[in-house]
Amino acid sequence: MSINITREEILQIKLFLITSFKLKNAAAKAHKWEEAAEIRDEEKLMWERFQNLKNEIINQLKNFNPASDNIEDYILLQGLLLEFHSTEFYDDCFGEKNIETIESHFKKYWNLRDQMQLELKDFLNESYVYLREQMHQFVREGDKEKGKMILNKLTAISDLIVKHKR
Repeated sequence: MSINITREEILQIKLFLITSFKLKNAAAKAHKWEEAAEIRDEEKLMWERFQNLKNEIINQLKNFNPASDNIEDYILLQGLLLEFHSTEFYDDCFGEKNIETIESHFKKYWNLRDQMQLELKDFLNESYVYLREQMHQFVREGDKEKGKMILNKLTAISDLIVKHKR
């Protein structure tokens, strides 16, 4: 699996969105409507890029194959996906004055993170079971090279499962 998205790229877009938001509001307060409109147009294009990156990550997660792909790639993709939540939370809450609504948005993103962690644990457990079966098959077939490769993946998954139980 080839991951073409970097955390730095996502963070640069987030910084651009935050900066352009501030500049756009400053221009609007100064009644520089044309400048604010230009910034809004750039912001809109970058927001589309931001959403496209998120969709690309989601598609890669959907197509992830634990038998042939690297488990570290799966963790990287999940971590990248978390980068989107703070920006989306801020966007959802912009201009909101009701504390209950803000809390509701916060809980939504917190629940998304909890759900992602549960899905990661389930994925790791399922991958571990699947890879153990594969390892036993390769041992029975006498394919030590593939068996060793699977054993390395099993060790990595086992370490992650133990780490997440803490």
